[in-house]
Amino acid sequence: EGGSASREPFRPVMWENSCLQKKCGACAMVINGVPALACDTRLSAIPTEIIRLEPLRKFPVIEDLLVDRLPNKAREVVHLLTDMVILVLNSYITYLAVLFMRSSKAKTMPIMRISVNYLYAALLIGFGLMAIYSLVHCVEDVIKLARGKGKEVQS
Repeated sequence: EGGSASREPFRPVMWENSCLQKKCGACAMVINGVPALACDTRLSAIPTEIIRLEPLRKFPVIEDLLVDRLPNKAREVVHLLTDMVILVLNSYITYLAVLFMRSSKAKTMPIMRISVNYLYAALLIGFGLMAIYSLVHCVEDVIKLARGKGKEVQS
């Protein structure tokens, strides 16, 4: 746990790194006014005692030195694709719960002595609700993408 000279705690600076081998560019930032990779910058090579770190200027800043490199349109498409995958998975598990309920009509759990259908009903309800929630998110994402296309045509 770090602290300042006045003994007040401080939070670490947010930044991104990945390969630390000068290949991915994740650690790119502006160091003393010059865009550079942090993993390739030697402190001994910086002529000044004070080092000024800034986020890259052409990207929206998320926090501190962390920037968002994904364009808005691509981000919206990624959100839609993610929501669609989650919708498919939740729907498939809901479907499996229905199949399990049909196949195990009279089976009971040996320890609890209740029908195994209660367990499958919980799966059916839980994943069914998550599938509906995912469907709502997919519709919202499609609407957001459609509105974005309309705005681009107008400008």
